[in-house]
Amino acid sequence: MTLKDAHWRRNARRLALAVGCVALVPAIATQAQEAGGVVFTLGVDQRFQWKENPSLSVVSTGQEATSRTRLSFGMVTETRTQRLAFSARGTLAAGDGGDNGFILPGADLSYRLDGASSSFAVSAFLRESDVSTSDFATDFGLDGLPVVSLIKGTGTEQRRGGTVSLEFGKGAPFGGDFSLGLTERVYTGTTDPDLIDNRRITAGLSLRFALSEVTTATAKLSASELKEVGLPAKRNQSLALGLEHSLPNGTVTVNATYANLDTGNRRSLNFGRNFDLPSGKLSASFGLSQSSAIAGTNAVGSVNWQKDLPRGKLNFSVSRSITGNARDSETDVSSLSLGVTQDLAPRLGMTVTLGLLDSRDTLTDISTKSTTVDASLRYALTEDWGMNFGASHSRRNEDGVGRAKSSSVFLSLNRTFEFRP
Repeated sequence: MTLKDAHWRRNARRLALAVGCVALVPAIATQAQEAGGVVFTLGVDQRFQWKENPSLSVVSTGQEATSRTRLSFGMVTETRTQRLAFSARGTLAAGDGGDNGFILPGADLSYRLDGASSSFAVSAFLRESDVSTSDFATDFGLDGLPVVSLIKGTGTEQRRGGTVSLEFGKGAPFGGDFSLGLTERVYTGTTDPDLIDNRRITAGLSLRFALSEVTTATAKLSASELKEVGLPAKRNQSLALGLEHSLPNGTVTVNATYANLDTGNRRSLNFGRNFDLPSGKLSASFGLSQSSAIAGTNAVGSVNWQKDLPRGKLNFSVSRSITGNARDSETDVSSLSLGVTQDLAPRLGMTVTLGLLDSRDTLTDISTKSTTVDASLRYALTEDWGMNFGASHSRRNEDGVGRAKSSSVFLSLNRTFEFRP
């Protein structure tokens, strides 16, 4: 099979997937109309982008210019006790580098049923994205701490899976929820050796006890299994206990976590204070973390501040945590972020963000430092059409690999149509 044939077949499969997702819509809409009103949305986002060294390589891979037209469709129906939602999307791409044609298909389907004191929810998803856009991304692990994904290079990541959850005891002194999840990740054309096809299964049970009108105790038991292709499975479990006390101007929290990880054990104790300010919010936490992978006891904590401006918002956060990365390797993470959103005129606004991240693998002692600066302008051309212009610059310094940098500029036009049948 030639590369051209493989490329054509891959795009054909993606197109068939998108058509199949859209084919589900009539059946879903029929059920939705029986339950109540239906809202349909159609979206279009035309984006032109220029990027230097898109793979963030030590030796620059050059420049590329691309045009991407993102098309999306959504349907939502909601009644007093039920909510059904479906969405599908895809992108028409042209330009330098990567695949051209129909790329990045995706679909989401979710259903929720609410009872007097309980609710049941189920969802399924298929999402495809450029791995280069996932750099500096975070998720949340078993113990609620951020999971850092420092991705370098280019390629495509496809995620597919679903979740099922059951909540009980809503509004009662005792309640909780149970959840199951499955996520599979498949990578295509990637250059980062840490991106390995994998499957992760998660399960969680959370319990909530109202000790008084202002004090609540929580307990959460979590488990996960990560199976990477060609490697042994990694199994992790954790138990988290928490206490929250409400005050007139915020809350006080205490959290203790014990995690039995594939790489050893980790214990942590954390104290937090949240403040409701007249013009914003402030939260701070401080704690200690002890791990079999790191000698001694380490200080962890965070500060998050949000300031409401006359025509915008200011966000600042700084944190240090001992957590896992996307491959369940224990990582010492320090981060700082600063963001400003400001309306400059009735139809013109701006956003500027700065992010700094230092991630160190505790087993290999390899440190990766990343810096990202983004600035964008948004302008409402009409009530329906919006225009965005922005630029970003990223730097990366990994021990034993070297320094890399990348810059980009983009212009986009977008609109969302909403209608009821």
